[in-house]
Amino acid sequence: MKKLLTVLAAACAAILFAGEINVKDFGAAGDGKKDDTAAITAALKAAAKKIRDPYNPQTVYFPSGVYLVKGTLKVDRVSLRGNNAVIVQQDPEATTFDYINFWHASVKGLVFKGGKGHIAAVNDNLDKSLFFVENCKFFWCTGTALMTRKGAQSTLFTIEKSEFIHCIGSIDSDSDWTVIRDVWIMNNKDMKNSAVIVNRHGYMTVDNLLGVPLCNGQSQRWIDNYGRLTATNCRFGGEGGGFTAVYNFAKYSKLPTLPNTVVLRECEVDAHTSGLQNCAVYCVEVPNLVAIENCHSTFSKGVVVNPAIKLDNYFFGEKNVFNFHAHGNVGFKGFVIPEDLQTAKVNPLPMPAGHLAGKELEKKIKEYKVTSIKPKSEINILTMKGVKLSFDNYMDGSAIYNRDLLAVFHKDSYPVCLMRRLSGKNGDAPFVEVKHVEVDFSKTPYLTMDVRSSQPAEFAVKMVDEATGKLYTFFVRQLPIGKREVNVAKAVPALKGKRTLTFRIYYIGQKYHPRKGKIPHRYELAAPGSVLEIHEFGLNKKPLFTK
Repeated sequence: MKKLLTVLAAACAAILFAGEINVKDFGAAGDGKKDDTAAITAALKAAAKKIRDPYNPQTVYFPSGVYLVKGTLKVDRVSLRGNNAVIVQQDPEATTFDYINFWHASVKGLVFKGGKGHIAAVNDNLDKSLFFVENCKFFWCTGTALMTRKGAQSTLFTIEKSEFIHCIGSIDSDSDWTVIRDVWIMNNKDMKNSAVIVNRHGYMTVDNLLGVPLCNGQSQRWIDNYGRLTATNCRFGGEGGGFTAVYNFAKYSKLPTLPNTVVLRECEVDAHTSGLQNCAVYCVEVPNLVAIENCHSTFSKGVVVNPAIKLDNYFFGEKNVFNFHAHGNVGFKGFVIPEDLQTAKVNPLPMPAGHLAGKELEKKIKEYKVTSIKPKSEINILTMKGVKLSFDNYMDGSAIYNRDLLAVFHKDSYPVCLMRRLSGKNGDAPFVEVKHVEVDFSKTPYLTMDVRSSQPAEFAVKMVDEATGKLYTFFVRQLPIGKREVNVAKAVPALKGKRTLTFRIYYIGQKYHPRKGKIPHRYELAAPGSVLEIHEFGLNKKPLFTK
């Protein structure tokens, strides 16, 4: 029976890992003596050539052994798997594996030693990217062991069941969502004015971290946060006195749907070598939310705010986008949340610099040259009798009214014009509502749109059924300006027949530029005073632009 089980296990493994590319088939020795750089590079290239589906990457396999490499090895969409395999970097300035592209990649069962870094990754992807690191060990790097660089934003980056020992930095993530769980970390004794873990933006969760500090009193900390952070069941150890758990650099967001946060739950914190920052959370800037719950310490403070911040004139916006609380904690020195932070004044939100208003706005509108046209649609929605153009709502996920971000003019004939009163910052999507539009999609199912601008611009359209309050859309994301046509009855079956709708037309003042070589993707932004011209927004029996 035992022999049968062994045979079955071997058979299952063979099926599971079928198709993997073995580095030894390309000449890698793995004997700790020969330089295997060329052989591993050849295996990586061969695996990349075999990829047909980016969501099912090829895997390069490292059998048990010690592999010497020198310099950075480029990786394109390939996963890595090892079996007691150790990869030793001989160049102290090199990062061992540099992912130049990935969609669904994993690194499992490898041990890394030496070099400046062990794995760095970037892609040019707006969604659906996954990167997993599991059952790995990282030793002695002079930079950061694991890093996702700018350009890898829309990525779920997961690190689990791994160890980091004597690295200057362990994890530096520029991903939208980072998950760290079940890891053991001992920092490098020479790290100074830096963090073991960095969350560059987005949301990071850290669960079951066991941290052992090597303290030197040189502004060390466990986590630098520039986004949203939740740490649960973490031991930010007290060996040698310990150092600060979190430095928060993320200033509060005025968008309640995208708050910057720091939450510690069920954590141990000691920071006695951190001087004035002897605390669980040091706020270089104050986020929207700080919560410390069921944590314990040996007389470190809970939250300390940068003394350069004058709290009475710091917070602007709505009161409900700020929350600072603590409960169930023991062993902290004084109030876990400082009294002046709990009682700080929240001031009315001012408009940013460059906001167009009053005579300056009137001048911009007057100077803009627009020539009336006759639209071709059977029913021209924006000039229908009884239809109302409104800016009364807040911009989605914001405490700013649309009327403070947009102005409408030339609204009695086409093209109807929308002018941005602020620049097209990333994420800003103000809209005008076209209310009380009576439609019959059984007769005129085609919504025809022609949207133009000489400035960077994208647009989106949503519909609200005024009888039910339900919101509908037929575009997954915003679109480049131009001509668009949609059969609403087919795209949104729930809206067949007669309806009274509110249309929302979003003016997104930006243009997306994809990655070019080493230049990451970027957004070109529209300036205040930029105009979106709506040349066509109507309903038709048949398509106007397509046959």
